[in-house]
Amino acid sequence: MGRGVIPGTRYSSLDFINRFADLAQSSQYRAHVTIPRPMQEYMQSKRIDSTVLRETGVMCKATSLPGSALATHDVNDFYGVTQKSAYMRQFDGTIDLTFYIDADYNILYMFEHWMEYIMNLVGDSPQMPNVHYRAQYPDAYRSSLYVQKFNKDKDASWRVVNPVIHKKGSIVYEFINAFPQNISSTQVSYDPSSLLEFTVTFAYE
Repeated sequence: MGRGVIPGTRYSSLDFINRFADLAQSSQYRAHVTIPRPMQEYMQSKRIDSTVLRETGVMCKATSLPGSALATHDVNDFYGVTQKSAYMRQFDGTIDLTFYIDADYNILYMFEHWMEYIMNLVGDSPQMPNVHYRAQYPDAYRSSLYVQKFNKDKDASWRVVNPVIHKKGSIVYEFINAFPQNISSTQVSYDPSSLLEFTVTFAYE
């Protein structure tokens, strides 16, 4: 620990208001889930409404921006002093998206069929003794997932050319080779009604 003067910036009242009156809000965002072409054909065979395939992000109630961390190891070059040294940057391996469920349950069916396609059941019935599962090749079920965070009264248009795009008032994350890894359980009860929702955990690279 060192001893010294705490650095900082002095603000007038007007500068303070101008600086902190324009902070980012948590509710301005959108998500976009792309469906691989083989998956689109499979969804159509299951009679999933094509509108759901295009507008999945509209039903996304909540998600999170990705985090990262630096992996470190201890260095003891000096007696009694332990220093941290970084050797690798680590990223989250999954992201959760919470969706509202439409009245026809198309959004829920879509993700159920996506996971069904990934690990396809081979056989006439799950109750038959000779039934087994066969995994699809990853390129057939993985695709990009996008999350954009923007601010109100800002230009929300974007075009993805890099995994992360930053411009004034907006940032876009591309999650490469994403696919649904887990679908949460959905609670129903005779308590006062509320909107039905569920959470999908996506794995990505």
